[in-house]
Amino acid sequence: MNKIFMIALIAVTSFSGCGGGGGGSSKTSSTFQSVATEGELIAYTVDTTALTYSYQITESAYGKTGATGSGSLSRNSDGSYTPSGINGKIVIQDSGLLLGAIYEDLDGNGTRDVIPVLGMSNPISSLADAADTYNFVSRQCSTTCSNFYGTMKLNSDGTWTSCIAGNLSADGYSCTSSVSGDTGTFTSGRATIRVGGVTGGSLLIFKDPTTNQKAIILDFNGATSLGKGGLFAGSQTLPASANGNWTYTNTLGERGVVTVTGTDFTDIGINRSGSAYSLTGSFTRDQPWNGFVTTDSGSIVLTASSGIFASYYGPAGISIGIKK
Repeated sequence: MNKIFMIALIAVTSFSGCGGGGGGSSKTSSTFQSVATEGELIAYTVDTTALTYSYQITESAYGKTGATGSGSLSRNSDGSYTPSGINGKIVIQDSGLLLGAIYEDLDGNGTRDVIPVLGMSNPISSLADAADTYNFVSRQCSTTCSNFYGTMKLNSDGTWTSCIAGNLSADGYSCTSSVSGDTGTFTSGRATIRVGGVTGGSLLIFKDPTTNQKAIILDFNGATSLGKGGLFAGSQTLPASANGNWTYTNTLGERGVVTVTGTDFTDIGINRSGSAYSLTGSFTRDQPWNGFVTTDSGSIVLTASSGIFASYYGPAGISIGIKK
């Protein structure tokens, strides 16, 4: 499970200075524009008074547009929620970020899977505000799924370039592969992304109101070389400290909490079959470059914004989460 632990440890750390660091949302019912790791755009609603959740897939790379799910919530002592029928966690931050999950059979094999979801209630609609170079972790699928880390540069005119396994901010950078494109105009807080004039998915941008750190989440619709899936990106800056608890869900159907102290961490979670696991480890800051963290087992973790993190652990999968 080392893959997971790695996750929480650092990334989110950076956001401890934001409004969402520890408490639950003061709003009782909120709807979040969200992206699933497998490539779905989702309207995800949580009511913390009625203790219910519901979701609707609004754009699908798997022919699931319109699919819905709902259930009840159990409130946990740490302020997170456990949804009925899903081996996942729901976490809401005051800054407007959501960690959730859906339970769907996306590939039509007759088996429903727990799929991690990351969302935001108040995305920004300004490319000028969003222009920056970001670190990213992504999961992209065609006949099979692959996981990547790298950088993405978004310009104020809407053009963008991605670089897998390379840092676009470095002199003489190299990429194992690179894609460029542009974006459409923003509507209701999101814009389309295009490759060669073909729409490849949707773009959501979050800017923390306290720290001004930025995060991007993308869903890929399968119409371009980007494939189907999701990308989770954050500014290339680490926080001074990552101390705290980070709640995550990963693409293996596991969920857990990583507790960070200094550059050490403990990861305690539950796997797909309901069995508990735990592990310990450490990490090195600003590796393989600024804004990333690398764990002692080789996982690469990024900090996004306001307590978001995403972790890459090679062919096995990725994790996404937020601080709680």
